[in-house]
Amino acid sequence: MRDPPWSGARRLLAWQAALEGALPGELRGAVFVAGWRDGTLVLACGSGAQASRLRQAAPQLTQALAETGEIRELRVRVVPHLQFAPPLKPARRPLSEHALEELEQASRRLDEGPLRTALQRMVRRHRRGPSQAG
Repeated sequence: MRDPPWSGARRLLAWQAALEGALPGELRGAVFVAGWRDGTLVLACGSGAQASRLRQAAPQLTQALAETGEIRELRVRVVPHLQFAPPLKPARRPLSEHALEELEQASRRLDEGPLRTALQRMVRRHRRGPSQAG
């Protein structure tokens, strides 16, 4: 009996879900499963830098994706005209008041110079908060 026509789409969706879990953080949301044929899974990304990073991670990805189906080879294609979602920036955690006080005290112990100036600027910027920083 033949597989239903949507079984291929389901397989690609399963690989995409597995891929998202196996990708290094900077590539999540920027790499997509483009196709599969005879054990070769084709991945698409938006730049040469992403493709290079993807090729470096290929052995680990192949192993992680093998649980979803038989994959002997990964091929990477750069598709620059596609609009991929930009990678998510990690959330910035604000420094605690205690940490800011410690940095401020450390800056006072330093001689005049670029390090002292940078610490003082950082403390001022963090105390102003994200809506006023800039």
